[in-house]
Amino acid sequence: MHDTALPAAAADRSSWGLLPATAHVLSVPATLPSQYRIAIPADASSPGCAAHGRRVLPQVLFFCPPCRVSRPSFLTCGAHMDFKQLALAARTCRRFEEERPLQMADLEWLVDCARLTPCARNAQQLRYSLVGPGETCQRLFGMTKWAAALKDWGGPFPGERPTGFIVMSMPKNAGDLVWLDTGIAAQTINLAASSRDWGCCIIASFDHAGVSELVRLPEELRPTLVLGLGVAKEVRRVADVPENGALGYWRDADQVHYVPKLALDKLVLNRF
Repeated sequence: MHDTALPAAAADRSSWGLLPATAHVLSVPATLPSQYRIAIPADASSPGCAAHGRRVLPQVLFFCPPCRVSRPSFLTCGAHMDFKQLALAARTCRRFEEERPLQMADLEWLVDCARLTPCARNAQQLRYSLVGPGETCQRLFGMTKWAAALKDWGGPFPGERPTGFIVMSMPKNAGDLVWLDTGIAAQTINLAASSRDWGCCIIASFDHAGVSELVRLPEELRPTLVLGLGVAKEVRRVADVPENGALGYWRDADQVHYVPKLALDKLVLNRF
């Protein structure tokens, strides 16, 4: 990320609300939405760049004036994104802050990220139906199935349900490679959502005929995935695989959601 000059309006700290008074403005990269600003607290004791293994810059903060919220970003020294931390945070989310609904512009931004992903032959055959808060969102929720491994959980319950959905679709006569495009685009949306502290659940278990009718899919298209989205409420953590090798996810008494992941040395077959 390269530093760029801030517009005069952005340099006015009075419009930055909760941003610490001691913070230093770093930059606004061209790829960052205009409502966000980047700043660095002046506290010299803040952690530096993990990517470099040395103290380069203090913690970077994002601040959104409309939301009046500042939080740590996934940037390290301002030049490198700690992508592994973003991937770690982008766990499937099944509980949302329903009182803080996503808006249509949020769903459009997620699809705008997905449309930039690589795809087979650059054919760009995926299509998206966006469902914001309201009656259609509630009806679509009723057509989805959640957390099959949690037999004693009937959620998400009212107050914790997604506030938006993205229905992904593709031509009925599409080749096998378009299924790969679907996975790439869905994970891109998941990562993009996580970068804004939103949660995403990629759902393949849903009423295909009902969803097609609800979002008025053209006859030549078939729904492939439904993505449930909202401001994340659920705490999700990666755990070591237990000694018995079980890979099922679970929750503790505090409803923290754990997902066991195999160690790297279990996955890498060879090195040449």
